Amino acid sequence: MIFSVMKKIWGKMCIWSNLVCSHYLYAAKRIFVKTAVTAPVDSYLIQCTKCRPFTEYGYYEGDSKIALSFDKYSSYEQTEYIYNITESTLIEPQYGFVVTENHTYFKESVPYCDDSMTPPPFVLKARRDRKKIYLNEAISIRYGWNNYWHFYNDAIGTLIFLHNHGISKEIPIVIPEQALQCHYVREVLNNHEYFKKLTFISQSSNQWIECNNIWFGKVLPNTKDNVLNVSQLIDSFGTPSGLNKKLFLTRRGRNNRTLSNLDCIESIAKTYGFSIVDTAQLDVAVQKAMFESAQVIVGLHGAGLANLIFSNGSNPKVLEIFPGKFIPPHYYWLSRELGYDYRAMLGSDLNKAGEFSLDENTFTEEIKKL
Repeated sequence: MIFSVMKKIWGKMCIWSNLVCSHYLYAAKRIFVKTAVTAPVDSYLIQCTKCRPFTEYGYYEGDSKIALSFDKYSSYEQTEYIYNITESTLIEPQYGFVVTENHTYFKESVPYCDDSMTPPPFVLKARRDRKKIYLNEAISIRYGWNNYWHFYNDAIGTLIFLHNHGISKEIPIVIPEQALQCHYVREVLNNHEYFKKLTFISQSSNQWIECNNIWFGKVLPNTKDNVLNVSQLIDSFGTPSGLNKKLFLTRRGRNNRTLSNLDCIESIAKTYGFSIVDTAQLDVAVQKAMFESAQVIVGLHGAGLANLIFSNGSNPKVLEIFPGKFIPPHYYWLSRELGYDYRAMLGSDLNKAGEFSLDENTFTEEIKKL
């Protein structure tokens, strides 16, 4: 008798368990939809330019290793575009992709993304999410906020590019929440007149944004028109007193591309009249004022050299210092675009600690030429 009752109870529990599992499996299917695929984009394309603008500079006349690296990068195709999606879409929070209702996504909404990046499959859940924001129209700019160089060249550069092509300054601009952790982003958006008049919406890491009409784009990088447009909208408030017009940009306290013999190199620079400057410790307005008057700029490759965009009036001489196997050409391109006298030199290869060394005699000879 007891066995018979227990058997019936067990049977009912199994049925109930199967129903519950079926319910949650069905719910899971609704939430975890199929892997995203890229959406067709031609009908939404407003403007597109593809070119190789830096091949015209020819071969760099200097160290052959530097020349070969610059030449390799110069052959890459550069793109510039504007898209306008006039249907209901979502901006997913992980990467910032613009996603459609059927879970296709616009790869172009996150410039420079690689093929391993796809939106997480939570679109149906996002439709019911109370944390979701609804916007009738928005501009989405996801890439470039967490690096000083990319902030000017890609994030702010793209924003100004969109505005210059007639997209209204009244439209709110969606940016990643992490952007506001960078002091230079907060300073520019809060204190400089052009940006103070705009509306920025920071998207948190668990917040979806639904939009009926969305714009996104990508500016042609490292070009004169782009960087001068950015430079003109950053205010400066006077040059720091007592500063020489010869700057050595140091990288103390960094965990990569640091000179192991930095003390000696800085001492040599001081001997030849250079002020030692760590741009990471300075406000944006101070950096702009400093570079506006600089006549000679020597620096380790890094974001501090992004301030070259502010030196167009002084046309400085530039010496960039690279570790042996890391030789990107961005500041070479920028210097050529702006007409600066540019030179580069190599140190040793990076060690496991992210350090390299620079021959002190060679360095002395190089700065004597400036």
